[in-house]
Amino acid sequence: KFYNKKNIFTHINITYKKRRKIMLSRETLKSIAIISIGSLLLTAIMLIIFAISKNFNSKVILGGIAGTFYSILNFILLAITVEKMLSKEEKAKANLTAELSYVARFFLTAVFVIWSIKAEYINYLAAIIPIIFPQLIIRIYGFTSIRKRSDEK
Repeated sequence: KFYNKKNIFTHINITYKKRRKIMLSRETLKSIAIISIGSLLLTAIMLIIFAISKNFNSKVILGGIAGTFYSILNFILLAITVEKMLSKEEKAKANLTAELSYVARFFLTAVFVIWSIKAEYINYLAAIIPIIFPQLIIRIYGFTSIRKRSDEK
C-alpha cells in the first residue's frame, strides 16, 4: 500500500538486485524533498551570484546542474543507507553497511570532483560548490527546528 486513507504517500518501494526492497519512510521522503528543494534554491542563488560577477555562461549552468544533481543523488544514497541500517537486526551488519556506503559515496564524490575539474564543458566551481548545499540545508533546517521547539515551550 503506497498511500494512507488521506491519499498521501507514506513510503516508496525501491527494488534492486533481484527482489531486494527498501522501504523509504515518510520522514525520509520529506527529508529528501527538503534537501532537493533547498539545493535547487541555493543553486539558483549561486547562479545569480555568478551572473552578478559577470562570470555567467553555459559552462556555469551545466556545472550548477551537474553539481546539484550529484548532491541530491548523494543524499538519496545516504537516506537509502540509513533505511537499510535501521532494517538490519544485527549491529555488526548495520555498521558494515554504513561503512561500505560511506566509502562508496566518498569514492563517487572524488570521481565527480575530478571529472568536473577535467571536463572542459562545465565550470568546475559551479559543479563543486553544490556538493556542500545539503550540509548547509541540514544545519539551517535543524537550527530552525530547534528554535521552533524552544518557542513552543
